[in-house]
Amino acid sequence: MLPFLTVAEAAEALNLSVSKTYRMVSSGELPCQRFGRAVRIPSTVISELMNPLGALPSYLTTEMGKNNV
Repeated sequence: MLPFLTVAEAAEALNLSVSKTYRMVSSGELPCQRFGRAVRIPSTVISELMNPLGALPSYLTTEMGKNNV
């Protein structure tokens, strides 16, 4: 993954609209870096939002729910 994503790329990764992603950036809910007029979202932020600390990966939760009888 690239170190920074555009707002459109971040929106796609988070399954949000681009306008919602810009609103989250404006409100401070989504941290960003500004390079001149360009707004970039650190890929680490996206990774943390997609797999928050303490959350189990889906392959573990799926296996845990099965009865291995």
